[in-house]
Amino acid sequence: MKNQDGYSVYMMLHLAKDMGRIAQDQPLDIEWEEAERMYADFEQSEYNVDTEGEYMCIWNYLTALENIFSMEEAIDYLRKGYKIRCTAWKDGEYLKIDWNGWVRDERGNDVVGIDRINRYLCDNSKYEFYKED
Repeated sequence: MKNQDGYSVYMMLHLAKDMGRIAQDQPLDIEWEEAERMYADFEQSEYNVDTEGEYMCIWNYLTALENIFSMEEAIDYLRKGYKIRCTAWKDGEYLKIDWNGWVRDERGNDVVGIDRINRYLCDNSKYEFYKED
């Protein structure tokens, strides 16, 4: 696979945004930096193979990462004002839950609800970060 170049980062950026892996409505320079970081990670991954085209390799990589956000990434998105939209399959139906990630602590301060984020960021549900208009 070729080294990181503008076209590859562009492809990563747009595929990642379409799949909800890079949050929408961020400044382009921030999105581009995230895409560069993700592409560098992709290059070192098992999905970067010579037997498939780059588009398909990136698609496979992003599909594998679709529901994997680190706790730090989740907290960062929430501090920037994003909400979590969780879609889960429960009792034979899809549930959609929107939540801003914040709870009140014992002093009445708004803090990131770590335990609640852990419940949202699980393997059996699909989630995304979004900003309301």
